[in-house]
Amino acid sequence: MIYLVGNELRADHYCDYLNQPRYVARPTTDPSIVDLEFREATNLDTHPRHFHATTWHVVDATHMTQDWQVEGGPKGHADVHLEFTRTDRSADDTGSG
Repeated sequence: MIYLVGNELRADHYCDYLNQPRYVARPTTDPSIVDLEFREATNLDTHPRHFHATTWHVVDATHMTQDWQVEGGPKGHADVHLEFTRTDRSADDTGSG
């Protein structure tokens, strides 16, 4: 969930790791970048693996990437890279039904 608190952009992540990290956006001069840093989290004492930070890059109107840093797992630090492409659902519609 992404929301504003005053002029501060924040995000909460309801995670499959059974915790809820909360982030705050760091200032950036590139308007296509959202850089979220760890602010706090619930349940880290019992579920320490968590997504610690993330950078989102809006490439264009149909493409976005996300780079996540995972901390607290059995292997220590891990990086996750995701790529998203918006599709036109009407192009997939066969018109039946």
